[in-house]
Amino acid sequence: MLLIPIKNLQEGTTELKLSFKSDAIYSIIDEFSSPINLVCKLTRFGNQIDLKSKVSTKANLICDYSLENFEEDINLQLNLIFKLNLSKSEKDLFKDEDNIIFYNNEDNDVDISQKLREELIMALPMKRISPKYKEKSFKDLYPELTKEIIAENNPFANLKNLNLNK
Repeated sequence: MLLIPIKNLQEGTTELKLSFKSDAIYSIIDEFSSPINLVCKLTRFGNQIDLKSKVSTKANLICDYSLENFEEDINLQLNLIFKLNLSKSEKDLFKDEDNIIFYNNEDNDVDISQKLREELIMALPMKRISPKYKEKSFKDLYPELTKEIIAENNPFANLKNLNLNK
């Protein structure tokens, strides 16, 4: 669990630096094995606490082109709002908000594991290309494969011979 301490948080702004092992987030996927570092700015006003955090870690990925392992830096901004002691009807007002976590007076900490897990997964690149191959296309790396694929899968190949100037 990734716990943010809130029990004795005073009005105003407090800065925290936290570092967690990736296994502190339950069900985190295999891509994350490096420590997760957070630089947090907590602002308390009344019964609400705003968390603005810069998150950094490394992801272990497999290159889509070469199938080689490589590491990629993952950096993201995590903004959450912690709200205290809301009634059921008040909580219903915020049901569509993804960045709100509710807490009680007796809570010492707020668990941000689930929210951070979701953000980390969303920060993973869709196309995973090793830095060695970032400037190259699949066609550049494997020209012998792409010629065959283009010829076989191009339904418009016969149109190149079509003469529209009659």
